[in-house]
Amino acid sequence: MSKKKPIEIVKKRDNSIEVAIRKNPAKTTFGKVTGIVVIVGFVILPVVGLLYALVRMMSTM
Repeated sequence: MSKKKPIEIVKKRDNSIEVAIRKNPAKTTFGKVTGIVVIVGFVILPVVGLLYALVRMMSTM
């Protein structure tokens, strides 16, 4: 029983490359890790940075 890859790359006659996604990215390990990294980068880090800046500004007053 062979396991199919979630991403299939097909090279056409005119040397163009076509990428087909076979599985739902949210169900793959790579998709889950990418989703977590995006959430951390766009939500958690800005909030932590804002809180750090506010605390630092308030401590200098």
